[in-house]
Amino acid sequence: MATVITAAVGEKFQGKPAPNKPDDVRKIQTLLAKALGDTCPALKDGVCDAAMKTAIAEFQKKWGTVPDSTVDPFGHTLKNLNRLASPIQISHINLESVVTVYTDGKNMNSRGGYRIQARTSDGGPLPPKGSGYQLHLIVQNDRNSLELTGGSLHDLLAKDNLGDLLNIIDDLGLWTKPVPCRIQLRYKGSMISTSTVPKNLQAPIEPHNGVLVPLDETNNGDVLTYQGDPDAKDFHGRMFLQVAGYSKFLFVYGGLLETKDEFRGFDCITYAGTACGASNQHMAAAPDLAQSLGAQTCSVQRKTKDPKTGKEVAKTVSLENADPADVKAFLTNDTPGSFLMWSGGHVVLVVEGKVNEFAHSKGGYAQSDVEDWLEPYKTMKLTVRRLASAPARAG
Repeated sequence: MATVITAAVGEKFQGKPAPNKPDDVRKIQTLLAKALGDTCPALKDGVCDAAMKTAIAEFQKKWGTVPDSTVDPFGHTLKNLNRLASPIQISHINLESVVTVYTDGKNMNSRGGYRIQARTSDGGPLPPKGSGYQLHLIVQNDRNSLELTGGSLHDLLAKDNLGDLLNIIDDLGLWTKPVPCRIQLRYKGSMISTSTVPKNLQAPIEPHNGVLVPLDETNNGDVLTYQGDPDAKDFHGRMFLQVAGYSKFLFVYGGLLETKDEFRGFDCITYAGTACGASNQHMAAAPDLAQSLGAQTCSVQRKTKDPKTGKEVAKTVSLENADPADVKAFLTNDTPGSFLMWSGGHVVLVVEGKVNEFAHSKGGYAQSDVEDWLEPYKTMKLTVRRLASAPARAG
């Protein structure tokens, strides 16, 4: 319940000395002790002296207002004292966008991966940043805290401090687990209030070190799995995201952090695109992916007989929707470099003669010699595009 006083406490009220009734003075002294914590000066019980008036003025300054050293029974100072003397609460933690998402051509501004909401006792604001008051997110226990001062109480976590949160989760080994969190208000190192009921933050799945070609499966958690069902034309491979202040790569889908272990992996195109460092907006179709990466069309010189003269002549064959034999002649001739190759809906990376892929039939990642990989292809057409450089996430 909010503290109520019957008359003004402090210096002056409406041009006259404040009444400073002892019971009212004691109530304000109790509020000051709670709101200022260990920094509150020693106050004489029930007496509003110079020290108490100074304490009132100092508290008023925290809010950026002109101090008058008086607490009005119906004024902002009493409301602010009541607010800080009452426990702050953490109300919700929900997944929120962490990737810049475009909708109808508009940039839907990315947030910090989670929407963390807190509420004061009366729904009012906290003192502004620079006042000496600090708001902290307590992660699992008091040894792990993340300062969130200055953020909106409706959306406390920003993208620039998500990395700090991830480092805490990493240090505690809490990937995929529900992590109890509380909100704590401090003033100059003194704890003012802590939310009584924690809320769970669903931690992301274990991140990856980012080495995808060939795929590094050592010290990177469980084996990555193929995401989707080609027969049902259902593809939902996850993609990578790296945020400031955290070194590993997170798995994201639809602009959100992935939190379920069964979805930790790629489909064929998200593997190829992620390995090449492509934009997450260009992993729906192979031609679009190739164009976004600046991959160039390829051709091969093939010898053939002129039907009129019967003489053997050289012919330039484009490797766009090309015969497997022409692709094989190009890629098995010690052709250096890195390539995107696709047939139908399946996309692979060819790097220095090795095919790297995520395939449903192989349960996930596989690497093979290009000649062996091409062997089953007898009639299906293939397209090959040369990448400007080695995949960004090659080991």
